[in-house]
Amino acid sequence: MSYSDTIAQRVETLSHSALINGVAPLAGRVLLAAIFLLSGISKISDPAGTIGYINMVGLPFPPLSYGAPY
Repeated sequence: MSYSDTIAQRVETLSHSALINGVAPLAGRVLLAAIFLLSGISKISDPAGTIGYINMVGLPFPPLSYGAPY
């Protein structure tokens, strides 16, 4: 068996693996979602800081940009 045949056989084995096809993409999606959820929670929990940051970078109407009613 040649080296390229061995590599091809390993690639085929990995492509049929349940871990590669099922668990790994799910874990990646969960971890990526966690980044956005934590960022959103931090923005919601500190509206004054978020509005201050919006004001600091020069966006117009900071409370309106944040969605705050005041």
